[in-house]
Amino acid sequence: MKIFVTISFILVLAMSVVLADGVNSNEEEMLISKAKDKAEKIKTDDWKALADCARLLIDQRIQYDEALTWLEKSVSINENYYNLTILGDYYRLKLDYNKAYEHYLKAILSAQKDRKMDVIPDIQWKVLVTMGTKNYYDFMEKQYNNN
Repeated sequence: MKIFVTISFILVLAMSVVLADGVNSNEEEMLISKAKDKAEKIKTDDWKALADCARLLIDQRIQYDEALTWLEKSVSINENYYNLTILGDYYRLKLDYNKAYEHYLKAILSAQKDRKMDVIPDIQWKVLVTMGTKNYYDFMEKQYNNN
């Protein structure tokens, strides 16, 4: 029974994360414009600023593909737990749970290497929610295909 309650809680939480409303279209356009302006002004080696531009959109659940370009450039400059976690968030937003999981695990390893143990529980939580959501969708797909 405990396992059922725990799994149910995880699935409810995961669905609320996936289905949560983002911002309206005017706010979305404004945020995209703000992020693009900031990204254009960034020095070529400022990995954190690039990751922050992407995070601005991803935190608002705006699926803006240029965020991936910013994140990939950020990671190429300095791969670390911060930009890897945001990259995982990007892929989770795009419903690519396997890539999200892969980047969250890399983020955990990077945080361990950098002795940033305080950020690991938050990343672990993202892994749990991501895999719970993936398993839920896989389960529902099997149920649908069997009927």
